[in-house]
Amino acid sequence: MKSRNLLSFVAGCALVLALLAAPALAQEQPKPPADPELERLKKLTQDAWAEADRFLKDGKRESDADYPGRKWAATLWQYRAENPGTPAAAHATGEALHFLAHAGLRDELAIKADSLKVDDPAWRRVAGVLMESAERGKDYAYAIRKLTWLADNTPDSKTQAQARFSLGQAYLKKGDNDLARTAFRKVIADHPASAVAKEAEGNLYEMEALNVGQPAPQFAFKGAGGGPVSLSSYKGKVVLLNFWASW
Repeated sequence: MKSRNLLSFVAGCALVLALLAAPALAQEQPKPPADPELERLKKLTQDAWAEADRFLKDGKRESDADYPGRKWAATLWQYRAENPGTPAAAHATGEALHFLAHAGLRDELAIKADSLKVDDPAWRRVAGVLMESAERGKDYAYAIRKLTWLADNTPDSKTQAQARFSLGQAYLKKGDNDLARTAFRKVIADHPASAVAKEAEGNLYEMEALNVGQPAPQFAFKGAGGGPVSLSSYKGKVVLLNFWASW
């Protein structure tokens, strides 16, 4: 009887130790291996953009017939056709259309974008490319139409958030501020924990508080000399606010 109790005690201790160790073991589990083909495609596209940058540094233009982006757009689109449904193909798709946007080949970009099914994972990247292409051409009609369709029909939450945000940007650039606000607010309401929602909040704040003719928002900070500095202390004086980033 005593031996059975001892065995039960030992077994119980082992179970407790196993339960205590489980979280630590779970944390120590190695991350799933990276997709080697996706990593290869990312390196390939980095090299492709580097080639395009060298082309521009030589004084040439993206609209030139020999712009390397045209070649790479065709190469990456062909990769998509030969490797359907893979993460690498989704990456290749987005970068192919991105090159077309830089080359100013908006009609070809639209034809290729129209061929994508609504559940294609490439849309997460392509939604922003459509906005960039529209901004470059100063024509937002196609982007607004396509992004509206995508936001209303995609089954993927992240794609929907990106599509709605890009739609808001397109409306904003077009000057339709009310529609832009509606799009940004829907991103925040439907995807509150996403990084895109944070960007939408920033855009709304800029629209509502940083327009020409509005008073600058009050703020205070520690100056270069270590003392406090506040915008209100310069009231009545001409003040230049220069916002910049390290890049």
